[in-house]
Amino acid sequence: MNDGFFMPMLGLGTSAPPQVAKSEVEKAIKRAIDIGYRHIDSAYMYQNEEEIGRAIQMKIADGTVKRGDLFYTTKLWSTFFRPELVQTCLESSLRKLQLSYVDLYLIHFPIAMKPGEDFFPKDTHGNIIFDTVDLCTTWEALEKCKDAGLAKSIGVSNFNCKQLEMILNKPGLKYKPVCNQVECHPYLNQSKLLEFCKSKDILLVAYATLGSDLRKKWVKKDNPVLLQDPVLNTIAEKHRRTPAQVTLRYQLQRGVAALAKSFNEKRLKENFQVFEFQLTPEDMQSLDGLNRNMRYFEEDSCPGGVPAGVQVGGPSTSGSAEERRRPSPTTGPPHLPDAQAQDRYLLHASGHLYSYRAAPRDATVVGARIRWRHGGGHFDWPAAPMVDT
Repeated sequence: MNDGFFMPMLGLGTSAPPQVAKSEVEKAIKRAIDIGYRHIDSAYMYQNEEEIGRAIQMKIADGTVKRGDLFYTTKLWSTFFRPELVQTCLESSLRKLQLSYVDLYLIHFPIAMKPGEDFFPKDTHGNIIFDTVDLCTTWEALEKCKDAGLAKSIGVSNFNCKQLEMILNKPGLKYKPVCNQVECHPYLNQSKLLEFCKSKDILLVAYATLGSDLRKKWVKKDNPVLLQDPVLNTIAEKHRRTPAQVTLRYQLQRGVAALAKSFNEKRLKENFQVFEFQLTPEDMQSLDGLNRNMRYFEEDSCPGGVPAGVQVGGPSTSGSAEERRRPSPTTGPPHLPDAQAQDRYLLHASGHLYSYRAAPRDATVVGARIRWRHGGGHFDWPAAPMVDT
């Protein structure tokens, strides 16, 4: 990575639907370490770090690994974005893990929510309550965690090019992100984002590499199943490999680190065999051709509470005016400087973020709010700094 540390290119993802018992996570970590996995990815909001910590401590105690053999990633949750809370979130993870440091600490999503006990704070109407936090100040707090020895490396997740540039161009930047973890698979190959990240010496890390578990509530249920794709299966048969092995190998040969989530011992072993074969240039071209810019994770109900209309880690889209709803209150809407700067801002509204450019033509700026007439009334939305393209 760009800070001199090394990340194993194949990692074990640990996010699981609520139907999966936490004890299964603990068993899977122990199995994975025995098989040879050394890269484990989790997050504060997965609520499984106690189980992961117990498994790690057991494998250290029985001599299978030393702490330095493992690469562990955790993530800063969106309710801890205020600079004074960033280290608090990390220290909570460390206590659960029984570790003194993590190898990688990521900003989970580029969207701040109201601090508190709730993972998804909501108002009386059931709308997510966002928070006004400058992501650059959050990043500075991550830099302090690195300096304090609590995290060896720091990075981001679900960022797009403009969000990365905001961090990279920050005055006084001490450490740039080592990686950007995003949804990435043959149906969403993130080629433009990958090219950008490579140009900035930022490693792209792929999650949902095999599609995603349909039991997760934030996963789209009507998408085609990636591992059943005919092209993918033809390539797998040619190499006498599984479709999952081919999708993982595809990422590795693109220079993308890949996270594969399975708690099944047989599949854990199969996925780890990804280093035993290579895809041909023709295979890679065929897999590139599968790209549909299709996401498995719903934008409006994913674990990060990413508002609809924002596609994290990729191009933005905006919904129709009819889909926009009246906003929930925000804490201190930011200043909207002038008309020339309006197209650098988004409308911030109850689960929706839209660029000012996408607003109806009769929208007007009223102080730090954006207003337009609709159906005999008007929508009055606070402006928020742009966090998407």
